[in-house]
Amino acid sequence: MRVESGDHALFNGDYDLARAEYQQALNQSGEPALRVEALWGLGRTEYEAGNYDGAISYFNQITNEYPGTVRGAQAHFLLGEAYYALDRYADAAAQYGAYLSLRAGLIDAYALEVQGDAYFDAQNYIEALGVYNSANLAPRLDNGIDLQIKVAQTRTAIGDYATALALYDAIA
Repeated sequence: MRVESGDHALFNGDYDLARAEYQQALNQSGEPALRVEALWGLGRTEYEAGNYDGAISYFNQITNEYPGTVRGAQAHFLLGEAYYALDRYADAAAQYGAYLSLRAGLIDAYALEVQGDAYFDAQNYIEALGVYNSANLAPRLDNGIDLQIKVAQTRTAIGDYATALALYDAIA
């Protein structure tokens, strides 16, 4: 199967072969499940190769043509990652939010944290603070100190120095 061959090539870092295998699978199949997997593979290949614009094109195609699928939701997350890599932070934040609305509960703390990072880097500190606070409420595997530092940094960025100092003191 071409998709499996593409997955193997992508795993091995052979982006040219991965592209060829995924593209052939896409061209030869009319089956939606196989087509979405081929598009997913093409998007991941472009993302891993550092061609973020190409990845965005494939992931957008997935979200438009297969919106109710698991891959559709996952494509929103990787769209967020690609936009973030291109310093398009507001777009990244929107895509992380779309992912969270479709796949809530799976990796909420992480997805909320990177959404907050995107808002912070877009200098939308109020949104960042709200999302970071939501991330603090989500179950997580670590102790959340890094997130607490981000909340304190955001408080500093909005000029709330007293709260920021209190947060830093609580961390120490």
